[in-house]
Amino acid sequence: MKNFSIVSNVVLFIGLVALYIIHFSSPVAEVEVSEKSDSLNVTKAVVTSGFAYVNMDTLISSYDMAEELSEALQSKQKQMESELNTKSSAYERGVGDFQEKVQKGLVTRAQAQQMEQNLMQEQQSLIQLRDNLTMQLAEEEQVMNRRIVNSIMEYLEIYNQDHNYQFILGRQSLDISVPFADEALNITQNVLTGLNTHYQEQKEQE
Repeated sequence: MKNFSIVSNVVLFIGLVALYIIHFSSPVAEVEVSEKSDSLNVTKAVVTSGFAYVNMDTLISSYDMAEELSEALQSKQKQMESELNTKSSAYERGVGDFQEKVQKGLVTRAQAQQMEQNLMQEQQSLIQLRDNLTMQLAEEEQVMNRRIVNSIMEYLEIYNQDHNYQFILGRQSLDISVPFADEALNITQNVLTGLNTHYQEQKEQE
């Protein structure tokens, strides 16, 4: 099995992918050609190398693992939003009840101060809960994105064992860092098919 080194420049996704460059460090083939010129032997090294690219937008949007993880994260986000909305609604009812009782004179000044203090504490708890849930969701999204990218990179190593590319570039639809690439070098569909097959096989083994 060939040894691979990977160089990647990644901006994570959903709004996350920039340019991926996978450099496979298998030796570049060299062919020595001898030419005679003015009775001198000149040796030239003819270097051949293989390039290909994948469309990262297509790859990620159609990757089974990415779809499943995204759906799971969206489900968790809805649960978090539901929890926050429930507690926010309870807080708003408490504020309304407090205002009504104060306006009608149904509580003493001491009772009103205690109710107000309780509402302020509840408000701070809601703000803290909101911030904690937001940070938790953001962290889980980052972990999800890294898992997806890592899975793709690992599969590209497997894929390249049979194809021996020197470089596989990753492109985005609006990416201008690689303004043009010959469609003949596009291996997205082949990689995607193999990627999903590999993922499903791994799931069956779990």
